[in-house]
Amino acid sequence: MRRLLIMASLVACVLFTASVLSPSNMILDSEGNLDWTSARDDDDYCEDTYEGDPNGCSSDPQCEWDGDDDECDEIDDDDDEDEEDYCEQYDDNEQGCISDPNCEADYDDGEYEECDDSEGGGNSGGGNSGGG
Repeated sequence: MRRLLIMASLVACVLFTASVLSPSNMILDSEGNLDWTSARDDDDYCEDTYEGDPNGCSSDPQCEWDGDDDECDEIDDDDDEDEEDYCEQYDDNEQGCISDPNCEADYDDGEYEECDDSEGGGNSGGGNSGGG
């Protein structure tokens, strides 16, 4: 029985090691060296590729030169990150927030706090959501 347990553990270790060291988990980098892949997002492509090269950075459609930091950054395709949320215009206007179907009033202890973008459900239409 003990030999069977040892044999099963050995097989499990071999299978685990084989899956971790699988060639599908490895790639060659630009210099032909073996490199491990990972689940990370390659946010440093532009910075690593065009370090100190504003002209090269500007010519790459994925990159833009940031003169403030003197480095090359990825172009942000997500316009929402750089712009304020649509409904923030109503942060000081509760009635405007309630009236806009794209917005939802946010309350804290029954008091109007801010206006958030609606997530498809419309707005609640009021400040008292059933509490006393």
